[in-house]
Amino acid sequence: MKFVIAPDSFKESMTAITAAEAMHRGLKKVYPHAQFSIFPMADGGEGTVDALLYYATNTKKLTYAVKGPLGETIDAEIGYLPSKDTVIIEMAQASGIMLVKDLLRNPLYTTTYGVGELLIKSLDLKPKKVIIGIGGSSTNDGGVGFLQAIGVKVLNKLGQPVPFGGIGLHQIDTIDFSTIDPRVMDIEIIVLSDVKNPLLGKNGSSYIFSPQKGATHEMVVQLEAGMEHYASILEKTIGKKLSHLASTGAAGGLGFALSALKNVKIISGIEYLLTQSHIEAEIKTCHAVFTGEGSIDLQSIQGKVPVGVGMLSKKHNKPVVVMVGKINCDPELLKPFGITYVYSINEEVGNLKRSLEEGPKNLERTTAKTASMIDFKE
Repeated sequence: MKFVIAPDSFKESMTAITAAEAMHRGLKKVYPHAQFSIFPMADGGEGTVDALLYYATNTKKLTYAVKGPLGETIDAEIGYLPSKDTVIIEMAQASGIMLVKDLLRNPLYTTTYGVGELLIKSLDLKPKKVIIGIGGSSTNDGGVGFLQAIGVKVLNKLGQPVPFGGIGLHQIDTIDFSTIDPRVMDIEIIVLSDVKNPLLGKNGSSYIFSPQKGATHEMVVQLEAGMEHYASILEKTIGKKLSHLASTGAAGGLGFALSALKNVKIISGIEYLLTQSHIEAEIKTCHAVFTGEGSIDLQSIQGKVPVGVGMLSKKHNKPVVVMVGKINCDPELLKPFGITYVYSINEEVGNLKRSLEEGPKNLERTTAKTASMIDFKE
């Protein structure tokens, strides 16, 4: 018997590596003599740096002081592959939702400035390629903070820089790319996204994602109006329509700002990780695949780890078992995407703090219980 274990991180509970280890322990209780292939996964969100470094050699982690989501100074890590002249940036390190306490989450004030700072500081390494994962954000500033940090002037009618956060979007009068750090334009930038949403509209960044970041309905309306104003000015500045494109709504519109740079390519984060990990060869010869993440819903279809793993496994007719902290949709709707079973690891409803703390233990227990119930064909 052979199993492939390929989970994402479980937000605020455990890393992808910790989750994979817990699944491994659970499966070994039922199949002590089985073979196991472990592949920590990510989709551009939290854990992307660690996942990509896991599949590389001669790796380094570097720490830089940058502005956090609320403008405070924080330490953020990047990955560095010297032999490949490649830097890996995870926006969640500088502007992630995990960095903001629940009561302070408000996309009117959170900024992507620190992500831009990470890019500028990493250019001292003289990379040829920079990979930027843009999942797990706390922001809805359209990437304006990012643009400001890399040297773009985003000014109000008085010629002053607009303030950080979504609250500054409606104040924008001019955007000037002539002052951008020229080094930014001399490298290849690959952006890993976990969603395909456009910037604007009912399926855009403000309406779909800002409520998850602390926005009330009134804030959502304000943010959308500001985003429309900002988009019209940026698109007029560069002479190109972008806001309708897939993934421009990712990370509160950071995907839109990045799309304005000519040397940027936005791709699916999970598809990139699946390729880099060479997991397909192991899936071909396994009996079942175990994956998981913090929660699963219909948004997962757009590019989250379980669906990416599920689609690849479906190609080879392998059953896929998904472990999650929370199920937010009918699992039957996920079957066309290669997901055979979905189980919640939490038996106790209502005690979120305890569930997060006991995540690894609950994941190990549920994996063992599930493995004992399902008949995996030899």
